[in-house]
Amino acid sequence: MGAYISVPSSTAPGYVLLAGLAPSATWDLVLYNAANANSGNFSAVRTTFFTVDGNTLSSTWDGVTSNLIQGVDYVEFTGVKSDAMGNLVIIFSGSAGSGLSAEGDFNGFQLEQVPEPVLVAVGTNSVIQLTVSMPSPYYSTIIQASTDLVNWVNIYTNTPPFTFTDSMTTNFPCRFYRALLGP
Repeated sequence: MGAYISVPSSTAPGYVLLAGLAPSATWDLVLYNAANANSGNFSAVRTTFFTVDGNTLSSTWDGVTSNLIQGVDYVEFTGVKSDAMGNLVIIFSGSAGSGLSAEGDFNGFQLEQVPEPVLVAVGTNSVIQLTVSMPSPYYSTIIQASTDLVNWVNIYTNTPPFTFTDSMTTNFPCRFYRALLGP
């Protein structure tokens, strides 16, 4: 990995802006570092810290270039959200072992939009059955209910595909449902 963006730790962190994404969407993001050790000095390594959506992960190159290893050559953020304008900001910085200049290195990324759950509701005999599905990979999904479309309550969490039967429907004159990605 010879071509990368580098920021010295003596300056402010580096920023990469991913723009033009779907607004308020959920994403899985893999970030690759170039935190290579000084030639032949594999005991002194550089660590790159990545912050996305308020969460920080780090990777420290181990001196081996054959296989990509999570936490060594890359980090993976799951379920990060783009903002209302469709932007996602990556912040990176670094540190180093003795004998090396401390810098944060950023080599590349992979970005994949997380599929939204599909909710199908069927009502029979005052009972509502909700079936939730989504394409693979599957993510935790929360079923929420509301009587006014303003105040929502979590009523069930599972990983699709699943069917949920709401036994509380007879307690409400009207009830609305939605499916959201869980934590």
